[in-house]
Amino acid sequence: MPDLDDPAVGTTFRLDDALRKPEDRERYKSIFAVPVQVGSDELPWGVVLATSNVPYHFGSTETNGVDPEEGVRALAGVIALAVAVCRSNNHAS
Repeated sequence: MPDLDDPAVGTTFRLDDALRKPEDRERYKSIFAVPVQVGSDELPWGVVLATSNVPYHFGSTETNGVDPEEGVRALAGVIALAVAVCRSNNHAS
């Protein structure tokens, strides 16, 4: 989600005031999530979620260098690999 304050988002990502801290509206402006897929599992093992206090930090087409999303994807890949190795080691015992 490039910009959580975009009117098109509506209230999808807006928590009730009782459920959020006052500073959360400024803290979370852009979000990117990647499922952690392990092997041929149908369901994801988990989700890597990254946030930014800068609108369009994720999803911008004007990035110099590596897109910030690639770091999140890489972390999801490393986690998937670690889970797969642990599973493999447990099956080898």
